[in-house]
Amino acid sequence: MKLTHSFVVQAPLDRAWETITDLTTVVPCFPGATLDSLEGDEFVGSCAIKLGPISLAYRGTGRFRDLDAAGHRLAVEATGKDRRGNGTASAELTAVLSPIGDTATAVEVVTDLALTGKAGQFGRGVVQDVSDRLLQQFAEQLAKSMALGPTAPPDPSAENPHLRVAAAPRSRAAQPPAALNLGSALAPVLAARLAPVLAVGIVLLWWRRRNRSRRRKNHPRTPGTR
Repeated sequence: MKLTHSFVVQAPLDRAWETITDLTTVVPCFPGATLDSLEGDEFVGSCAIKLGPISLAYRGTGRFRDLDAAGHRLAVEATGKDRRGNGTASAELTAVLSPIGDTATAVEVVTDLALTGKAGQFGRGVVQDVSDRLLQQFAEQLAKSMALGPTAPPDPSAENPHLRVAAAPRSRAAQPPAALNLGSALAPVLAARLAPVLAVGIVLLWWRRRNRSRRRKNHPRTPGTR
């Protein structure tokens, strides 16, 4: 399925490009995501997602397929598999950055997403609506991160909940980031989509009870009859 999104970053084009192409900054802005290693244009990461009673823990690899600094265009492809065998996910993402004056940048994102297993049971409309909400949260976190300014390079010897460099062994005491809980995002989407169906069901139930009440009034039972 193909998904389209857009958002605005309150930063000049060059600053926005530098930030968005830096995975060590971008990944922590997405709840539940972890960047395990990064080498050149290739990376390894994971993402924990919770859909009500369904828990998914994807782990996979990805790479920058295209990184056009002059045209401010990037393309990323990634594939992942749920650790419990509940399905797979693959995505090809293309983002184009355009200046809005001298102080803001528009980001247009097109994602070709493929899901199998439990996550694949949701239709395109639901996935689009939920991803819209999640991207809004991501953009807000990204804006906050950019407002803090540049950060110091990560220290491989220190435990970082979002970045674990491959050369540094993972500490047993380290706690992974909290799973991305889609319950709050999915509930209003499903409610909006199911509301018409529920409304029709309520009307039909009322109509059925009304007709049954009329029949009983017009044809009352006499004592001793069945």
